[in-house]
Amino acid sequence: MLNKTNSPKFNKYGVNIELDELNRCLGQKLSINNDNCQMMYRCDKSISISETEGLVLLVCTKNLDDPFDLFIVKNTIELHPGIYFNFINLTKDAVVTLHNTHLSIITLPLIKPFQFRRIKPTVQINEIFACYYTIRQADYIQERERHDYYELIIIDEGNLITKVDDVEFKLQPYDAFIYRPNQYHEIKVDNNHTCSYLTIIFDMNVVNNDFKLNTKVYNLNNELRHTLTKLIEVSDNPNVINNDLIISYLKEVLVSLNANDEKNRNHKNSKQENFENNLLNEILKYINENIHLPITVDDLCDYFNLSRSKLQNIFNEYINCSPKRYINDLKLKKAKQLIKENKYTIAEISYKLGFTSPHYFSNKFKESFGISPSEYSKRLYT
Repeated sequence: MLNKTNSPKFNKYGVNIELDELNRCLGQKLSINNDNCQMMYRCDKSISISETEGLVLLVCTKNLDDPFDLFIVKNTIELHPGIYFNFINLTKDAVVTLHNTHLSIITLPLIKPFQFRRIKPTVQINEIFACYYTIRQADYIQERERHDYYELIIIDEGNLITKVDDVEFKLQPYDAFIYRPNQYHEIKVDNNHTCSYLTIIFDMNVVNNDFKLNTKVYNLNNELRHTLTKLIEVSDNPNVINNDLIISYLKEVLVSLNANDEKNRNHKNSKQENFENNLLNEILKYINENIHLPITVDDLCDYFNLSRSKLQNIFNEYINCSPKRYINDLKLKKAKQLIKENKYTIAEISYKLGFTSPHYFSNKFKESFGISPSEYSKRLYT
């Protein structure tokens, strides 16, 4: 939470003073339009500053090696001599007035710019298409499929096995799983018990890279279970207000899952993280050096002595991509390069990159880029 310059915490940097309306208008007006501070200002004398238009954030410190303090500029302030300061606009139109224009103000570049993190959404839920409860009998199997929307499932009773990118995940009561758009997946219920679960299908835009939904099993804590209960209650009585509540509850669940996941990642043992980073680099190097071969996930597991789930978790956590998807994307990226070189036929490129057949290669290329390899080549050289 931000403080204002009329709060006691500001006293170590300056004081609040009163200027009449005429004097408040005198001085140099500065229009502020930046999210970061590349440099700081400093004056050996006291300097007076007034808020003039909009909301302005004062960034200040007594020592550049210390953390910066932030204050919303209110009315007129007088900074103590020797304070380092700069401004960031909070609203679109933001102006301050410097009154002591005769004073000498020096600028000092920062080695590392100060970046202000604005309070903006990381994710936007555009629409919830459907929300329904499903009961599956024992031995139920849903064949492999994909779709162009997000799908969230939360297990209520029983166990469910889902297979995503050839990796199996087992879900128990209060577990959740999120299928991303165009992500192939299948599900099955074990032989002995039925399984019931809630499904929410929705459209969403991720507007900030800080928001990441990994391919993993999420467990819902009591707080999130309570939020889902409220979501179900209002979804039974849809109206304009309840529709907003449904979207806000779903967003709360998704953001909380992401935040809890990020917290767990930050608490990971540093030795383990270094080990996994080094291991991932070795795996990526191996893939790149053997991209001409028909590499499979099982090949990687055997070569690096890893389980499929461990390999999947490392890829998802550090590069937010499954091993199979990474291999496929790298092959297709290299295929584009080879087509641009104009040295090989499409069939030769197919076999050169370890695809099982030119037809399979062509289908994968078109699936990824929306155009066949031959059509791509024609566009380059016609």
